[in-house]
Amino acid sequence: MKKKVVITGASSSIIDTVINFIKPKESFEIIGITRKVRQGFRKDIKWVKYNLAGEDVDYSILDNADIVIHAAAVSKEDTRQAYLEFNFQTTK
Repeated sequence: MKKKVVITGASSSIIDTVINFIKPKESFEIIGITRKVRQGFRKDIKWVKYNLAGEDVDYSILDNADIVIHAAAVSKEDTRQAYLEFNFQTTK
Protein backbone atom coordinates (compact mmCIF):
# COMPACT_ATOMS: atom_id res chain seq x y z
CA MET A 1 0.00 0.00 0.00
CA LYS A 2 1.27 3.46 -0.90
CA LYS A 3 2.16 5.87 1.89
CA LYS A 4 0.22 9.14 1.78
CA VAL A 5 2.50 12.20 1.73
CA VAL A 6 0.84 15.61 2.18
CA ILE A 7 2.99 18.62 1.31
CA THR A 8 1.99 22.22 2.07
CA GLY A 9 3.61 24.89 -0.07
CA ALA A 10 4.12 22.26 -2.73
CA SER A 11 4.41 24.64 -5.67
CA SER A 12 7.73 26.14 -4.54
CA SER A 13 10.90 25.32 -6.43
CA ILE A 14 12.56 23.95 -3.30
CA ILE A 15 9.73 21.51 -2.64
CA ASP A 16 9.70 20.58 -6.32
CA THR A 17 13.20 19.21 -5.75
CA VAL A 18 11.98 17.24 -2.74
CA ILE A 19 9.12 15.80 -4.81
CA ASN A 20 11.61 14.76 -7.50
CA PHE A 21 13.50 12.86 -4.83
CA ILE A 22 10.54 10.97 -3.35
CA LYS A 23 8.20 10.60 -6.37
CA PRO A 24 10.17 7.92 -8.23
CA LYS A 25 9.56 5.59 -5.33
CA GLU A 26 6.33 3.82 -6.24
CA SER A 27 5.31 3.49 -2.61
CA PHE A 28 4.21 7.16 -2.23
CA GLU A 29 0.98 8.99 -3.07
CA ILE A 30 1.80 12.71 -3.01
CA ILE A 31 -0.85 15.36 -2.33
CA GLY A 32 0.33 18.92 -2.86
CA ILE A 33 -1.46 21.74 -1.06
CA THR A 34 -1.05 25.21 -2.51
CA ARG A 35 -2.82 28.55 -2.70
CA LYS A 36 -2.24 28.80 -6.45
CA VAL A 37 -2.02 25.81 -8.77
CA ARG A 38 0.16 26.63 -11.76
CA GLN A 39 -1.20 25.33 -15.08
CA GLY A 40 0.79 22.39 -16.39
CA PHE A 41 2.94 22.16 -13.26
CA ARG A 42 3.62 18.65 -11.92
CA LYS A 43 0.83 16.54 -13.30
CA ASP A 44 2.31 13.55 -11.47
CA ILE A 45 0.87 14.50 -8.06
CA LYS A 46 -2.63 15.30 -6.79
CA TRP A 47 -3.14 19.03 -6.26
CA VAL A 48 -5.43 20.59 -3.68
CA LYS A 49 -5.99 24.35 -3.85
CA TYR A 50 -6.30 25.48 -0.25
CA ASN A 51 -5.43 28.52 1.82
CA LEU A 52 -4.15 27.43 5.23
CA ALA A 53 -4.52 31.00 6.49
CA GLY A 54 -8.23 31.12 5.70
CA GLU A 55 -10.95 31.67 8.27
CA ASP A 56 -12.45 28.16 8.19
CA VAL A 57 -9.45 25.88 7.92
CA ASP A 58 -10.38 22.22 7.43
CA TYR A 59 -7.49 19.98 8.31
CA SER A 60 -9.23 16.77 7.18
CA ILE A 61 -6.84 16.68 4.20
CA LEU A 62 -4.28 15.49 6.74
CA ASP A 63 -6.40 12.51 7.79
CA ASN A 64 -4.58 9.25 7.27
CA ALA A 65 -1.40 11.02 6.15
CA ASP A 66 1.68 8.94 6.81
CA ILE A 67 4.03 11.88 6.24
CA VAL A 68 3.38 15.65 6.36
CA ILE A 69 5.92 18.09 4.97
CA HIS A 70 4.93 21.60 6.03
CA ALA A 71 6.63 24.09 3.74
CA ALA A 72 3.90 26.70 3.29
CA ALA A 73 4.94 30.20 4.25
CA VAL A 74 4.42 33.81 3.37
CA SER A 75 7.61 35.77 2.91
CA LYS A 76 6.23 39.19 1.97
CA GLU A 77 4.61 40.64 5.07
CA ASP A 78 4.94 44.33 5.96
CA THR A 79 6.48 43.81 9.38
CA ARG A 80 8.51 41.14 11.09
CA GLN A 81 5.69 40.69 13.62
CA ALA A 82 3.10 40.10 10.86
CA TYR A 83 5.46 37.62 9.20
CA LEU A 84 5.97 35.68 12.43
CA GLU A 85 2.29 35.71 13.37
CA PHE A 86 1.17 34.44 9.97
CA ASN A 87 3.78 31.74 9.54
CA PHE A 88 3.53 30.41 13.09
CA GLN A 89 -0.27 30.67 13.27
CA THR A 90 -0.74 28.17 10.42
CA THR A 91 1.31 25.54 12.23
CA LYS A 92 -0.88 25.35 15.32
